[in-house]
Amino acid sequence: MKKFIRFYKAPDGLFELEDTEHVDLLIIAFFLLHDASENEDLYKSWAGSPEEVFEGGEFTTLHQDSQHNITINCVMDEDDDYEPLNITLSKENFLELLSTWETVSSCDPAEITIEQEADGSYTVK
Repeated sequence: MKKFIRFYKAPDGLFELEDTEHVDLLIIAFFLLHDASENEDLYKSWAGSPEEVFEGGEFTTLHQDSQHNITINCVMDEDDDYEPLNITLSKENFLELLSTWETVSSCDPAEITIEQEADGSYTVK
């Protein structure tokens, strides 16, 4: 069964996430909704740079390694005593997510879905 998470447009015009048990999808959703929105080009630029860490996000920090992977670290609640949650994506998948997010979110949709594909990559629709 395919994993996915949906965002719905609320009456106030902001997106709300539906509940999910898939933490990996939730991390990507928080990153896209709260940190990457309106800053896609900044994150694309960072991914193409030699800098290893990007700490500019509200809910996330990013780390890229020499194997062309990007890890998104997310702290859902600053009061919790656990390590930040994280997910690692290929740099290619990360850049694809940013580009697709920029395109999809600019169309002012009523709903956006993030899915995990059979090959383990993630897409925005």
